[in-house]
Amino acid sequence: MTGRMNQPEKAARLFGGWQETMIWSCLQSVMGAIFANSEKEPDSAMALLGDRMVQGLGRAV
Repeated sequence: MTGRMNQPEKAARLFGGWQETMIWSCLQSVMGAIFANSEKEPDSAMALLGDRMVQGLGRAV
């Protein structure tokens, strides 16, 4: 089930090291939020800040 992450740093690997201020602001809980399919072990997530959204996806197995 998709929901807002309480520990957004767990989704950092899904964004592939992108150096985007928007993504890091969401991952660090400064602004915006990270939503993911799992709080414990997410394999897909989105960073949402205002009207902007970026998706982060895990590797297909």
